[in-house]
Amino acid sequence: MVEQTLSTLRIQKVSLIRDIVQDAMGPEIDYANVKSATVAVMAKDIALQRGAVQDWPDVTLWVDKACIPQDNAVLKQEILEEKIDSCYYSREAFETLVRATAVALMARSMAFRAGRSKNVFTRFFMPWVNLAAEL
Repeated sequence: MVEQTLSTLRIQKVSLIRDIVQDAMGPEIDYANVKSATVAVMAKDIALQRGAVQDWPDVTLWVDKACIPQDNAVLKQEILEEKIDSCYYSREAFETLVRATAVALMARSMAFRAGRSKNVFTRFFMPWVNLAAEL
């Protein structure tokens, strides 16, 4: 049971957001495009806060993979298990946090554009609101 739960967490760690995107937006939406659009929106938000949204390509971001050796599956599993067990109430609570965080980030990204068009609001923002309500 524990190994099955850990396997589920490993799989979800890799594919949770992709699955949420497909479930919420449909199979015609490309996950890679959603990821890149989300990063672009965040960079534009940062540039806007700095006073010049047109300078968003100059915003630099560091994407960290939690400083874990990515080619050692056993070590990654052990580190993940220890971190979850030491920092979270339960593995189920951690899984809920990951899902809620993914939904919140995607909704925030879509909300930026949703205010410009009813169609965009309905098609790209409301699925995230509905998914959040299910959590």
